[in-house]
Amino acid sequence: MYKKGDYEVEAEGHHSTVKLRVSFDEEKLTKIEVLEENETQAFVDDLKDRFIPRSCR
Repeated sequence: MYKKGDYEVEAEGHHSTVKLRVSFDEEKLTKIEVLEENETQAFVDDLKDRFIPRSCR
């Protein structure tokens, strides 16, 4: 279903580009890491709460 591996992606935040590493095994998303950002802590906390499942942190 998925190609196993780690992938680095970027998305525009409010004040900076947010760089993430997402990891997959053959069946599911396994981890999401915030690699780089220059955002407020409230924005980063909201990002994690809304988009990163606790099982992937």
